Amino acid sequence: MKNIIIYSFLCALLFFSKQADSQCACCSSIGCGDNSGGGSSLVKKGRLLFNLTARYSSFKPLSNSQLTQDASRDTSFSVYNKSYQLTYTFSLTYGISNRFNLSVTLPYNSISNLQTATPGQPNIDVLGTSRGISNVKTSLQYVLLQRECCNGWEMIPTLGIIAPTGIHNNVARDGSIFDDQFQPGADSWVPVTGVTIDKMFPKVTFRGIYTYVFQYTDKMGNVDASLWNADISAYIPLLKKSKCRTSLNDSNNTTVMTCTPSRFALNYFAGMQVEHVGQDIVANDNGLRTYNANTGALRSYISTGLVANIKQQLFIPVSIAIPVYQHENGYQVDLQWRFNIGLSYLF
Repeated sequence: MKNIIIYSFLCALLFFSKQADSQCACCSSIGCGDNSGGGSSLVKKGRLLFNLTARYSSFKPLSNSQLTQDASRDTSFSVYNKSYQLTYTFSLTYGISNRFNLSVTLPYNSISNLQTATPGQPNIDVLGTSRGISNVKTSLQYVLLQRECCNGWEMIPTLGIIAPTGIHNNVARDGSIFDDQFQPGADSWVPVTGVTIDKMFPKVTFRGIYTYVFQYTDKMGNVDASLWNADISAYIPLLKKSKCRTSLNDSNNTTVMTCTPSRFALNYFAGMQVEHVGQDIVANDNGLRTYNANTGALRSYISTGLVANIKQQLFIPVSIAIPVYQHENGYQVDLQWRFNIGLSYLF
């Protein structure tokens, strides 16, 4: 399962790759996509959004004595140690229409200082670092519910597929193959679905994102468990000088709002995320299937950050997330914090 965790979790937060230029310019003056706030989450027809994000996740490694002690308590599965994880995500989003987008996302993962202790063995094996290209995700987004000129709700469901394009045969220092959960990619086709909902108010924008990654079962009966994550955030403009005015349309006697966006906008955001990862299932030679006791977790985070918006084309979000609750199955390391920085450019 963890062979796609890094990737799929990014896909959730990382709706970084959806923008845009909404129906009236004032709507898009705050930013693009997740951790940007405001505006539509879709790219307009014929536009192209390039996105690059980097995430650094710091873990609290176990001591050598704790690692061997935990392994001695588990008679079936190894216990793993790690220090940090670095993930880069590249994505492109194209506006097929003003309500219909196509996105392609490719992550690159690196998990460092991996160690393992095996039940019944007194020694700790130093495995090193597992890095490489992860699985490509292709997805479609459609505006099911669209607001008009900064008013009303917006709802955008998404449907995608993760393809087995990533590296999944990395070798550790001791010559063994890294466990699936530490491989950058997975040898599987996995459906992904989700939805983005947001609502703009005069000074605050609320946005919620939910993503679900389906489980995968191979021919041998091994199961990569499903996972889901959810995010809700509020965005407040700190610096924004858009000029808006209303005028009367004489032909149909309606009021029209036109806005000139500012060349630079700075926004603050804060939110909470929850993620749940199920337990993998291992198919044994005797035909029985066993849950991997040391996989799966439920975590919640609080996050805060800033987004710079330059000329409605360049977006730079920076954020940090701190876990407030963690429940890992079996014996696993705790996450200490996550730092994210992104760059998006709208062509």
